[in-house]
Amino acid sequence: MRKRSAWIAIVTVAVSIVFTGCAREEQSTQATIANRVQPAYEKTFKDLHLGEAHFYRAFIPNGAEKWVHFGIDTYIGGELQEETQELSTGNFIEREDDKYDLGLVLMNHGEMILAQLNVDGTSTNMYELPKAKLEDGQGLSTSWAEALPEDEDVPLMEGEKRILGAYIMNTNGRIIYHDLSDAGQLKQAIRENHIMHILYMTLETVDKIPQ
Repeated sequence: MRKRSAWIAIVTVAVSIVFTGCAREEQSTQATIANRVQPAYEKTFKDLHLGEAHFYRAFIPNGAEKWVHFGIDTYIGGELQEETQELSTGNFIEREDDKYDLGLVLMNHGEMILAQLNVDGTSTNMYELPKAKLEDGQGLSTSWAEALPEDEDVPLMEGEKRILGAYIMNTNGRIIYHDLSDAGQLKQAIRENHIMHILYMTLETVDKIPQ
């Protein structure tokens, strides 16, 4: 257990390194987000049987005037749970290139699945994802479903909750997939799957730093 905890600490630090500044993009007035594939990190997680990681790049003009909300909504049996997790970064941070790197880490820790949200090196504490209670002889099927196309900029509209992906859990031995970018199919996926942890991002403009 101590060895595995050490690996979790090492990988957490390594993931933080991903969220560093890159070359300046051409000026644009349209905020966007893209699925940012990181093969080396994904391979490391797979090879060490640690779990999985998902990365995104958001381009937000005048980002110093915005708030970025990056979080997980959990649905169990089709019902939104009160316990949610969200990481926000806001207009008090000066951005030179208007880029934000975001990521979700899902780590296996015994029978638990731990989650951590990261925005440009600022992370939540790892917390346990709610999990289906299994009866004797039942197995748990899990899978990640991406809502964004790979390496393609998708427009971000202020005030709109943009779905990025979902971690799906089922006890019936199968995962039911839908197009999570479509609102109707997303609702259907929530109804048909036992548990869905839905990753989202919301963008908003604020006039002052919240107290």
